Amino acid sequence: MQLLSRLIKHTLVQALALSYFTLFTTGLAKEHLPYSELGGRITDAVGLPGAFIIGILDLQGPHTGYGISYWGYYVMAANLFIYLIAWYVLLSLIKRL
Repeated sequence: MQLLSRLIKHTLVQALALSYFTLFTTGLAKEHLPYSELGGRITDAVGLPGAFIIGILDLQGPHTGYGISYWGYYVMAANLFIYLIAWYVLLSLIKRL
């Protein structure tokens, strides 16, 4: 029980939970809220960093055939990592203050 309480207080675990929560709520909002232009722009903006990174790393052009079959999963993993870094920096700054 003490290990669990120490883990919950750890900044990296908190950042991982918040980054997962960010992506989870974005997916829920995109799936269950009625379509609006503003909502579409917000959910696209949240997913853009991972798509940008994977777009740079992915080989593009006719030599890739049909492209990467699991491209969406790579984008989700990249977004999780990017938001993990962002939340970690934000939480670290908050704890310093």
